[in-house]
Amino acid sequence: MSVDSDTNWNLDYTVDPAGNEIDLYTVIRHEISHVLGMGLADSWDNLISNNQFGGTAAVAEYGSPVPTTADGGHWASGTTSTVFAVGDSQDALMTPTVAWGNRKYLTDIDAAGLDDIGWDINYPPPPPSWIQAAGGLFSTESNWSIGTKPLPTDPVEFHLANTYTVTFDANETSPSVLIDAGTVSFDLASHTYTVENLTLSGSSTDLNIANQHMMSGRVQ
Repeated sequence: MSVDSDTNWNLDYTVDPAGNEIDLYTVIRHEISHVLGMGLADSWDNLISNNQFGGTAAVAEYGSPVPTTADGGHWASGTTSTVFAVGDSQDALMTPTVAWGNRKYLTDIDAAGLDDIGWDINYPPPPPSWIQAAGGLFSTESNWSIGTKPLPTDPVEFHLANTYTVTFDANETSPSVLIDAGTVSFDLASHTYTVENLTLSGSSTDLNIANQHMMSGRVQ
């Protein structure tokens, strides 16, 4: 693997590139994925038909065969996914280009492609989700799908199509909260729930907050 010395690279993997830089960290990730077989191996080519990749894991992740470039070497431009084990949306790593000032990470669709060509992928467990339709304490372990209270680093999700209240008996933190069904009330009981990203999806989804403060960096 060689690198063009004339390009204005961002060489610091710990920071995002400036607007006039190409991120070397992203390019190396991309090229290593080629070395691992994406776009090059027979196991990849054998899964492409009519400019679509039909690997089982990729189709399950994308919802249909994944569009590719005409030569089959990349996902088609504009193919998006979520960052592997994180969840933020971005263009897939294995689309053909990276923009100036942009950093791309391995996404779920990239990982699925690697899975389909024979690599063993250690998929992260699904985020903790609320399972108690009658409501209850945030801190009660049996109220969560993972059988324990979420850690402050765990994204949390609420999928039940019910009306219920989640009560807090201490200050809590979650990097993200997704509510995509039902009517959920957070009774903070004079405590604080700190959330970086709050997402409400679905036409009949509601969130009510009572008794103190919920701090969110971004609401979608």
